[in-house]
Amino acid sequence: MSKHTVFKSTHEPSKHITGSSLSGYIKCSRAYLEACFGPPLDRKYVDEYKTFYEWHIEIEHDGEFDGAVAIYDYKSDHSDDIGQEIHWHLGSKHKKHADQLVEFVTNGAQKIA
Repeated sequence: MSKHTVFKSTHEPSKHITGSSLSGYIKCSRAYLEACFGPPLDRKYVDEYKTFYEWHIEIEHDGEFDGAVAIYDYKSDHSDDIGQEIHWHLGSKHKKHADQLVEFVTNGAQKIA
């Protein structure tokens, strides 16, 4: 990963997520994701039959857009317990972007809103 890699939540649906597919998983709590990226997308953007919480994260390397990753709880028994760890699905057009996000989150991401 570049020294100047930025992961930022769009806080609304990202056009770069369209056409993505399942690229990986990450296990953590919703509280941790909110600490990293702020609140999930507003529920008006989420299909509550398939997902309940979702983030769209765009990745920039050295100031240039490189890709996007969706984090979502596909058909899970989501919990209202913000501290409960669950398996989140990661969707992207390229697996490398999901892998970069996992590395970022698991290596102690700091809040980026």
